[in-house]
Amino acid sequence: MASPEYISLITVRSDGHAVSGTLMTIGTRVETRIVSVDGHAVEIAPTASMLVVHNDDRPGMIGRVGMALGEAISPSRHGRRTRSQVQDGAHGSLDARPHAGLGRRAVARHDGIQDIHLITLR
Repeated sequence: MASPEYISLITVRSDGHAVSGTLMTIGTRVETRIVSVDGHAVEIAPTASMLVVHNDDRPGMIGRVGMALGEAISPSRHGRRTRSQVQDGAHGSLDARPHAGLGRRAVARHDGIQDIHLITLR
């Protein structure tokens, strides 16, 4: 995928899907970003576990997905988190791997979800 916006871009294709990533300079830091998923422009910092959800384009779908994830991984269901874990979670560094499968199943059973993939980076 040639792009005038990115000097260096890598695209991985597998099983009918494509994900593109690049390095971005943010201030004085160089960070990795996913910039395209199946032709949709995004800007996502990769994490150890990610859910990619394809859903119907209709009002309320983002909220429905968010509510299902929140219910699946809520501290009341899986034990209380410490203050440092909550603070880490606010910055996106809390390890989601133990809960990713629960979230995937919770989201997949909602009407309007076309496809859902759990991605684990190592």
